[in-house]
Amino acid sequence: MVQSIVTAQSVAGSGLITFNINVDAGGCDEDFSVTIDNETFTNHVKHNSNDDPAASIQTTKGGAGERNIVIVARTSNKSSIPRLINL
Repeated sequence: MVQSIVTAQSVAGSGLITFNINVDAGGCDEDFSVTIDNETFTNHVKHNSNDDPAASIQTTKGGAGERNIVIVARTSNKSSIPRLINL
């Protein structure tokens, strides 16, 4: 299960949002989502507790400029703090 979502970032123009997740001993196997301009983007992430914590969500918003985002782990009901990133 996801314990927290941290360090959301993006390379400007890429539309790719990367973030790190902290999981408990059981790991995670769930969908993560972010909503930007009323459009939701989702990626399924499967991690066990020993995996690299990096995960990502690809969007079609490359070049959209700065946006406040919140990443949500749907099954664990965890979310990141709002972060301003440059898409």
